[in-house]
Amino acid sequence: MSNRDVEAVAGVIGSIYEAAYDRSRWDTAMTGVRDLLGGSKACMSRIGPDLDPSDCVTSPGDPIFMQTYVDLADAYEIIDPGPLTRAIMGARVGAVYRDQAVVGEALRKSRFWNEWMAPQDMYGGLSCKLIVSEPSLWLFDVQRGRRQDPWRGEDVALVETLTPHVTRAVEMGRRFQTASATQLGFSHLPFGIILVNADQRILDMNGAALTLLARAEGLIQDRRGRLVVVDPHAAAAMARHVLDACRGGRNGIPGGGGDLLLRSHLDDCGSDGLALSVGPLINPESVGMPLEPCAVVMIRELDLGLAPGYEPQLRSLFGLTASEAKLAGALASGLGLREAAEQQRLRFSTARTYLERIFQKTGTNAQGSLVALIRLTQPIRRPV
Repeated sequence: MSNRDVEAVAGVIGSIYEAAYDRSRWDTAMTGVRDLLGGSKACMSRIGPDLDPSDCVTSPGDPIFMQTYVDLADAYEIIDPGPLTRAIMGARVGAVYRDQAVVGEALRKSRFWNEWMAPQDMYGGLSCKLIVSEPSLWLFDVQRGRRQDPWRGEDVALVETLTPHVTRAVEMGRRFQTASATQLGFSHLPFGIILVNADQRILDMNGAALTLLARAEGLIQDRRGRLVVVDPHAAAAMARHVLDACRGGRNGIPGGGGDLLLRSHLDDCGSDGLALSVGPLINPESVGMPLEPCAVVMIRELDLGLAPGYEPQLRSLFGLTASEAKLAGALASGLGLREAAEQQRLRFSTARTYLERIFQKTGTNAQGSLVALIRLTQPIRRPV
């Protein structure tokens, strides 16, 4: 292979990896593959249920044919595989094959060939099944047209060179998309989420966690990239929970982690403390993290007071009147019935009548269970 040929192959491989992080570049990558091999078409497709036009990229992309690809999804007969699908499913992952040699006459008789391949001058392909992830599989395919030369051994060797890179790019793209979705979900959670390794090295965190760490330095800190609990006894418990959550992560049987309560005596974080829950990250690969055992640390502020504006929610949840909601909120804030009655400027006998109505509407029969119910239904507040 000449230096010019090597540069051309390297350029196509580079475009393939660019597509891993930007799906819009797959068309360009496949066009480069087509031109490198002197073909009529190059494709990278997903075969499986719930297809949409983005599940097939070609060189160049044609919106009409992309929709045709989706419309002909039944031609794959995923639910009840026919000859075409059985041939594709039976091919070895990673092996490059001539499509007609594997599929045979079933290919030319299929609606998919007659309505999608032939109109695009796809008369003979080198194909490879890249990845199988039930119930889908990913297929890489380079075609030549009716008037083009048949494939030669050196063409097969070149496709075999490209195939591992296409496979890797597809895997990276899937992980990147999952990681992006996870990050988007984490960013909207109203409590802190921090991913750490067994040494409590911080791998990632959401915005709420950043806010909590900045406000609660007297309880928990980010010290040069490590998550550190300030209190020595709590720090030892935290280390045990993280190690337990990470234990066995490599063989798929992680420990359960544990819970931790960090109480604030000096009002370090503007609340009554922090509740931490440590658990295993079952599949680090799915969120684009390093292949090492990881733990998820969830952090929530504790506050004995009710969230501002919670009384309307009490009325909505339990059908309380405005006066009943005010009394219930006062009780949930820690006041006794007599203190709550004085605060609300109610006679004690009136407060007792309200309380009986509240019991009926909430399905409780004691003040302690009422307070527990109200606090459990209180919305989690987003750190500000």
